[in-house]
Amino acid sequence: MTELAPIDTVFSNNEYYLLCQGAKDQNTCIQYRLDYVKNVEIVKDSDVKFDDYQLNSFEKKLNNMTYMYGEGKIEVIELEFTPNVYSNMIDKFGKDIHPKKINENLYCVQVRHIINSTFFSWIIGFGGRIQISNNDVHKKQFKDFLMENFINKNNAD
Repeated sequence: MTELAPIDTVFSNNEYYLLCQGAKDQNTCIQYRLDYVKNVEIVKDSDVKFDDYQLNSFEKKLNNMTYMYGEGKIEVIELEFTPNVYSNMIDKFGKDIHPKKINENLYCVQVRHIINSTFFSWIIGFGGRIQISNNDVHKKQFKDFLMENFINKNNAD
């Protein structure tokens, strides 16, 4: 049995994770997918304490959870989305997003994220309720991704 000190939970890439202080190295923050955690026992009298350095490094790890899957670099991207996916936007990008209302059925927000196939697949999962706006480079990258992975090149014309 491994004894861990839970720090927080986080939703990233459509999965929930438990962030814990490392069992072997107390300065390490490790994550476990919550659906894989089994046979949990709560220890009431634990001597685990976090100092300021540990909390700061854990916070950095938490901030980077969004980017733990995939190649690419962090870029600013503008997305338009319908109100019914607003909670998904918060799950993905956090509470500090500041969407602007375009009309009753559409909002726009700029976020920082790694632009890669994982991110494009996430957008596809919403069936058009989230779209890339205001950047021809990102739109072309998305179109190229669709052409390479989902549209038969022989029938694309």
